[in-house]
Amino acid sequence: MARVPFGADVPSYFNAVTGNVLLIAGCYLVSLLTSYAASFLLRAGESVKKHRTAFERISALNKVVLNRMQEAVLVVDADCLVWLHNRQTLNYFSDIKNNSHAPLLRDLVRRWQGNSKQSFETNLILGGRDMNIRAVPVSQESTELLILFIRAEKERQLEAQSVKLASLGLLTANFAHEIRNPLSAVRQANGLMIENTEDDPMAAKLCGIIDKNIARIDKMIEEGFQPEQARPHRPSEYFV
Repeated sequence: MARVPFGADVPSYFNAVTGNVLLIAGCYLVSLLTSYAASFLLRAGESVKKHRTAFERISALNKVVLNRMQEAVLVVDADCLVWLHNRQTLNYFSDIKNNSHAPLLRDLVRRWQGNSKQSFETNLILGGRDMNIRAVPVSQESTELLILFIRAEKERQLEAQSVKLASLGLLTANFAHEIRNPLSAVRQANGLMIENTEDDPMAAKLCGIIDKNIARIDKMIEEGFQPEQARPHRPSEYFV
């Protein structure tokens, strides 16, 4: 036990000692809390940096995807204010800008407001062009937004026509393949018959007709893959 100095007031002395002990303990506690707070802030800063990097990557990816879409994509609110648009939008509507109003979309917004939870699809004249429009309502926190996917109807029809032509080309290729397999067998069999018709002029003539028409059928199949180079159809040219 610490001895009280001679002539010192005992209560005052113990109060002074207690105050010094508490001061020392407080200094250690403050340094400990400061170290913990600094460590926590460092970890929080690293976490924020990682999340910001991830957010920037996702935003960049979304931007790339949006700008490669063939449809014009717009996000608007109930006041026709444009929140977001992609590059294709400017090809259709050159005056559209982010954070600006788009009065030409007012009819679509009005229809959306009539039933804010229901997606819909319609055709509408926008900017003097017939447009096909798909509208999808979304909620952004407390704000109701509408995503519009807009495509020129003429472009949609051309795309549908291209798909049909591609399907027709595939069907033609399969059909030609199925014809050529038996045609090759007929050609080989006819070649064997020709070798044995040296003493039979009539059989040789018939084999020649068969071989000639096999060649013409093969030519028809070849021209079927190049319709722009095909000559006008003349039935007498193909069959005897």
